[in-house]
Amino acid sequence: YAYEPRAWLADWTLFYWSWWIAWSPFVGMFIARISRGRSVREFVISVLTVPTAFTFLWMTVFGNSAMSLDMGIAQGAISDAVRADLSTALFEFLDYFPLPTLTSILAIALVMVFFVTSADSGALILANLSSAHNDEDAPGWMRIYWAVLLALVSSSLLLAGGLSALQTATLVAALPFGIILLLMGAGLVRQMNADLRGEVIEQAAPHLGARLRFIFAPASREQIIRQINQTACPALEEVYVALSANAEFAQLDRQEDEITLIIDNEKGTSFYYRVSPRSRPRPALTASEARQNRRLNEWRMVVNSSDGKRARDITGFTREQIVSDVLEHLQRWRAAL
Repeated sequence: YAYEPRAWLADWTLFYWSWWIAWSPFVGMFIARISRGRSVREFVISVLTVPTAFTFLWMTVFGNSAMSLDMGIAQGAISDAVRADLSTALFEFLDYFPLPTLTSILAIALVMVFFVTSADSGALILANLSSAHNDEDAPGWMRIYWAVLLALVSSSLLLAGGLSALQTATLVAALPFGIILLLMGAGLVRQMNADLRGEVIEQAAPHLGARLRFIFAPASREQIIRQINQTACPALEEVYVALSANAEFAQLDRQEDEITLIIDNEKGTSFYYRVSPRSRPRPALTASEARQNRRLNEWRMVVNSSDGKRARDITGFTREQIVSDVLEHLQRWRAAL
């Protein structure tokens, strides 16, 4: 129907667009997690070009083969199967090839893997978005909750109105997020242009309330580790990449709860900058608080460096501030050499 006006072409095109817009928050965040450290070129090639090329290959091989069989030896049987029950059309198509039982079992396995991985990634991202502390890895029970809820909603829609109800729900869900995607596209262009100019759009430091909260509010070990992952790790990775580009022999040692930037020297004097969590007695301003806090500890993000000085508290530092602190320590180390 390439040259005939058919509603099916328009309807299913719109449905697929809406389908992927509705899925984009989950797919986008999932791909972002596994693409950290990749360049824009690598991202475009691996995430956009390869799947698109595979889709062209799939549609060409399976689509043209199905049409050729249907107009040939099948005598319209595949078309009849599509009209009768869309879910059986693939197996009707495979019946015209060798080992149909084996290929049908393989097809079922592949479809099951697709649904399981899609539901798992969707449940993971939903759990992270709905977590109270915006954890990178939400608790297991929360992922199970969202997976079960997704299954119940999908089953209810299929039982209530079949595929048309599921398509309608997808269209409704995609419409408001389509507007958000347009704003995100504008933000992406703005951020990349600023990156090319070497500018930083983000604020250099958190606002006053956030800094005061870091100073006075007692933090847990989990909160400090999260802060290390979100600020210290990207900062040290940025310095490490810059050192590698300038032919400096550096290495990054990432442990479970700490990260260390190390630079070896021919004279045997190595530079290191280690960020790790550390507990300390909770400070008290009054005698009553001292009695209450006697057995209570709080956790802080501290840095130890090769200059031999005592550990410094850098809780609440932004990525830019940590980078600046590393460069200051590195400059003093070079001057001492």
